[in-house]
Amino acid sequence: MYAMLRELAERDIYRLRIFDTRGARLQADTEELSAVAIAAKTILTKPNRVAWVVDSDLSYGLLRVFSAYRNHESHTISRVFWIMESARAWLKEQDPTF
Repeated sequence: MYAMLRELAERDIYRLRIFDTRGARLQADTEELSAVAIAAKTILTKPNRVAWVVDSDLSYGLLRVFSAYRNHESHTISRVFWIMESARAWLKEQDPTF
């Protein structure tokens, strides 16, 4: 996860981002979610929006918790979506060319 965060920062491709987690089995506890969110705050320092697309209640809940940690005192605004088109529309509000 940390390597992915560093790569996003180095390539400067994280300003508007969709993470499609449909089909993935997310497993984490609140300590792990907090640790990744803190690391992301130190690595991804420019303003950005992140849309998470999910297909399970567990993923939705975990990513809502992660988003709360990530959005607190950072330049990130993240939201969790059930529908890909809703995620894209939300990002297009920020940048119509997305």
